Order: sequence, then C-alpha cells, then structure tokens
Amino acid sequence: EGVPVVPCRTNKEVPKEKMFDVMREIKYTIKEAELKEVPSIFDQFITPNFPEDEIKPLEVMEMLVAGGYYKILYLEVEGKKSGIACLNLYPEGRSYLLDYLAIDASCRAKGYGSIFLKACKSFLAGKPMLIETEAIFASENNEEKQQRIRRNQFYERNGATMTNAVIRMFGV
Repeated sequence: EGVPVVPCRTNKEVPKEKMFDVMREIKYTIKEAELKEVPSIFDQFITPNFPEDEIKPLEVMEMLVAGGYYKILYLEVEGKKSGIACLNLYPEGRSYLLDYLAIDASCRAKGYGSIFLKACKSFLAGKPMLIETEAIFASENNEEKQQRIRRNQFYERNGATMTNAVIRMFGV
C-alpha cells in the first residue's frame, strides 16, 4: 500500500526566506501507482514537465506497467500527489533506470524532490538505480546549460555519482 508516513527533515541549505518551508516536518507516503492511475499521472506530471520529443507515449507506459517492466511511484503529501518517479526495470532485472522524476510546481524548492528520491530506494528491492541526464556540453543556450547543471547538482547532492559515459539516443 505504500511506505508509512515518516516525519522527515532536510538539511539542505536554503535562503532564510524559505527556511520555514524546508525545515518543517513533511509527512508523506510513497506509493506505487496502479495501472488505472497511469493516465492521470501522465497528464498531471509527464506532459507539463517534459519536452514533447522526450515523452514516451501513454500507451507504451501502460504496456510496460502492465508487463511489470515499469514502476511509477508517487509522492503523496497532505493527501495530494506531489511528485512522481518512473522507473524502467532493465530486462535482465539487475537495475532500474530513472526515466522521469517530476515534482509538482507548488512543491518545488521545499526539499520534496530530495526526500522522494531517497525514499524511492525502498521500492527497488536492493537493485541500483541508474540516472541519465542531458549532456551539459550539448546545451543549445545558456538557460538550458544552467538547467542541466542544476539538475546534475541535484542528483549529486542526493548521492548520485557522475560518470563519464555519454550515450546519444533519439536525438537527446
């Protein structure tokens, strides 16, 4: 049914004006989405947060979930879906690939993404999670470059190790 509600605090350094939001106790649960929830999660989190050319078709996601090759976890805070993580199980079953991670815009910069990413590990049955991000050097402009740098810093702050591996797939 989900991970029990756990009070959590983040130790992330933030500007003083945001300190109250980040340091308050956050009571949350992490649940695995059922197949019937995939369309609403897709509409709420995937389409508004990712470029169209990087989005798997809804039908493919549903097929992968139904086949047991894809987990969609969601973060629920105060009864509201506040974030999602989509994890693709590699065919050999040895690891997961974080396909999408999105936090609702109203919940960003409050530590929810860090809490969620760390809590997702309890659903992976001890398997490692691989995270791919876009190459910084391939940015088309400074704004995109800065976004990619921030994204990589977020994952590194949360325990990811950067590798020098570069894979070019689907024009990304």
